[in-house]
Amino acid sequence: MSQDKKPSFGFGSKIASIAPNAADAPPPPPPEAEAVAERHGFVARESEQLVRMREPVNAATSQINVRAETADLNVFLTWCKTERLSYREAFKRIAAAIRKGAI
Repeated sequence: MSQDKKPSFGFGSKIASIAPNAADAPPPPPPEAEAVAERHGFVARESEQLVRMREPVNAATSQINVRAETADLNVFLTWCKTERLSYREAFKRIAAAIRKGAI
């Protein structure tokens, strides 16, 4: 027996002829059906999409957990709130100050 030929045990041609059935997609409901359903109080099954307040970041990100004194955290959180910064944006400013040697 050669190395490249697999044993078929006599039913290889039957297995080779098996093909999956193509599933037909259900047709979308007509627009008038959705209007009638809405008039009768039915709600669409599609989940509601979350409204994003900020644009997603395309750069690689990581997560950190900080254990700090409450007073220090309050200073940081108050600064973020007054500057209207997300924690990520605030941390980016702090990292930029460290790079400049300001801290």
